[in-house]
Amino acid sequence: QVRCSGPGLERGRVGETGEFVVDCTNAGPAELTIEIISDGGTEAEVHIQDNGDGTYTITYIPLYPGCYTLTIRYGGQDVPNFPAQLKTNLLRSHQILLLKVSSWFCPCRDTKVKCQGPGLGNAVRANIPQAFTVDASKAGVAPLQVRGAELDVDVVENEDGTFDIFYTAPQPGEYIICVRFGGEHIPNSPFQVTVSDVEIWYQGLGGFGRSRNCGGTKHG
Repeated sequence: QVRCSGPGLERGRVGETGEFVVDCTNAGPAELTIEIISDGGTEAEVHIQDNGDGTYTITYIPLYPGCYTLTIRYGGQDVPNFPAQLKTNLLRSHQILLLKVSSWFCPCRDTKVKCQGPGLGNAVRANIPQAFTVDASKAGVAPLQVRGAELDVDVVENEDGTFDIFYTAPQPGEYIICVRFGGEHIPNSPFQVTVSDVEIWYQGLGGFGRSRNCGGTKHG
């Protein structure tokens, strides 16, 4: 009596929101639980929205590629056809930088947290320190916790409720930056940042030229 539908049941993409609907209108009241766990034990972020009409909208964001097991239980019982396998892949090569903002008192004020700065823009270069600011000044007490993959990350907490984030991307590619407040993504998160090679201009006997420096290797 519980039905599930939506594109998010078929496959997902790293850093992108997958979505599906669970229809419990004919199943009576009970607790709905969702788990999406990779073969390596990594759990995808899952959000359950009660639509108030017996249906639930499920959104999730896988942060790593691979095969996940999707388990849907209603009233403690597995929903028909579940657990099921969910494959996630990359559009391009991604690195992951996770910025998690947790709140002691105001976990539902994620819409009041804002991010801005050149480190979220389209001019990010590899091997050059980048920066952006997380403004949680209007969202209550919000200590910032940072964990990253293959990135050097520094966080400076300011007295005005903002945080300065510094990171260095080691190589060109697509990077996903997630900022969460009270367990929920803030508006526009995850952010996708394209990191380019460093271009070096030089003057030689033949005039001006340029080379690209990626990880210390020059390509003429």
